[in-house]
Amino acid sequence: MADTETFTSKVAGFSLKYPEVWNNLVKTIDEPANDTPAIDRIISFMYAPKGEIDPNSESLFTVYKVSKKEYDKMKKEEGPALGQVIAEHDNNVWLGSLPQSNPYDPESKEGKQYQDILMDFKFLQKNFTILK
Repeated sequence: MADTETFTSKVAGFSLKYPEVWNNLVKTIDEPANDTPAIDRIISFMYAPKGEIDPNSESLFTVYKVSKKEYDKMKKEEGPALGQVIAEHDNNVWLGSLPQSNPYDPESKEGKQYQDILMDFKFLQKNFTILK
């Protein structure tokens, strides 16, 4: 059994233990949400089939860190939610979002691999840990 990797962001306040199938296929982008003041941080877990993030790909999983105050405002807004709640702690809420579709041709090597490494929300939530 291969070791699983763990992504940790002290700034975003969490760690995520990767599913084994993500080893060597996923890279992260951890950045402030400069264009969206309601969001503190966006972390995207990107498919990287050749060791580099494919600019045509979509995130396999995206985490948004928001304050509880901003989250309470978002809940009252019309339209689709930013994501599902992964965890809450102190004054923060972490939301998770999965891709809506496979950005690759489903018959291509990348399309099949992308589909194979998609995880369900419950698995990701179980492997998500808040840093205290």
